[in-house]
Amino acid sequence: MRKFWKDRPLPSFDEATVLWSLKQMTGIASGLDSVHNFARAHPLSADSPSKVVRQKDIKSSTQRNKSLYGRHGDIKPENILWFPRIEGSGDEMGVLQIADFGLGTFHCRESRSKIDPNNVVSSPNYEAPECQLHKPVSRAYDIWSLGCLYLEFITWLLMGEAKIDEFSNEHFFTITPDGNDAVVRDGVVIWVQQLHEHERCSALIHDILKLIMKHVLIPDSRERMPAGDLYEELNGLLEKAKKDKVYLLEPVPWRQIPGSSIFDLHRLSWLLMYRRRRSTK
Repeated sequence: MRKFWKDRPLPSFDEATVLWSLKQMTGIASGLDSVHNFARAHPLSADSPSKVVRQKDIKSSTQRNKSLYGRHGDIKPENILWFPRIEGSGDEMGVLQIADFGLGTFHCRESRSKIDPNNVVSSPNYEAPECQLHKPVSRAYDIWSLGCLYLEFITWLLMGEAKIDEFSNEHFFTITPDGNDAVVRDGVVIWVQQLHEHERCSALIHDILKLIMKHVLIPDSRERMPAGDLYEELNGLLEKAKKDKVYLLEPVPWRQIPGSSIFDLHRLSWLLMYRRRRSTK
């Protein structure tokens, strides 16, 4: 995916490109949902109730634990592969698919949310806050990483590939002074505001950005939207965009109110949330 962006440094903001981008975001969310709910996506056949699922050296019998849950563990552009053609797909721009499950793990229901953060290895830029907060790692870890990737995708679509490195050169979060919580990094909030204000930004892009910041890029892993719900939300936006070209493409950039900004409001909301958490401890 990183090379795909570099090979197309200034994409056209037209119907084909924007719809393709949203379709790929939706497809990636669907693929991640299949990983997160592996047993549901790949049910065992009735005549093989004790079938063993294998991926490299991972072996988990589902005879005792009928539900099997996966976590990718390293969602980033380099692990999303672009295929120019896939059988059954009519996308002229190709298809993006999740790949590289070298850090992937599968767990039964009892252990899926109890992973030791000290044993988690991933790319620093896309690392979720729970690792530095020394909190258990769950499937929600992938959701945070996916939110980072989606913001880079929107950056490419609106501003071009060169702006991605300017935006994502460090963690997307900041640990609070007491070390017990995390907040979305100020620079990320400012960048998202700039995306909202960009001259190309359509109502569709506004809705995707709001979805990411409200339900995906959330420091508290328990509050992040599950992959299946994220797929449903994105698919709803996709169906609306297919039917409404104005919603899809017409620029409606946000205009900043003098003396105020989404950055100030975001910082205030996190400060209030942080104080509420501290008062209940």
